[in-house]
Amino acid sequence: MGCGSGGEVPSVNPTSPSLAVEATKLLFRDDISGIEPAGVFLELHYLLSNQSDSEVIFAHDDLQLESTSGRSYPHSPAGLAAWIKESPGYNLTAAVRLTRGSHPRPWVTVFDIPISEHGSAFAIRFRGESSVSIPGGGRAR
Repeated sequence: MGCGSGGEVPSVNPTSPSLAVEATKLLFRDDISGIEPAGVFLELHYLLSNQSDSEVIFAHDDLQLESTSGRSYPHSPAGLAAWIKESPGYNLTAAVRLTRGSHPRPWVTVFDIPISEHGSAFAIRFRGESSVSIPGGGRAR
């Protein structure tokens, strides 16, 4: 499913028992703030909300990107650091504490994926829980 030129994606809700992830924007980028990826950066914007009966601590390392080819990719620390540098004022930290019943929190994760995966369908997985499909993305301008 395509998402148009702005990279906006339809609402996606997971089956994760701990965390709800709602993708809001997905962009493929050749570089971020002059940092070039090994392949292509995939910039994923989403909303996080706690679905468990207790507090959940979310860190970028807890999230894996999975492609239809069966490959799994961790977040890109270099890509994320460049994104933070490019986006002053956005309150993005290494980890976030989500209390039970808290409002959804906007979040961003950057992945460095092979160019051959550009155009693939993706899913994200939080701490090995059920994966959540992500609609296709657009190219950043």
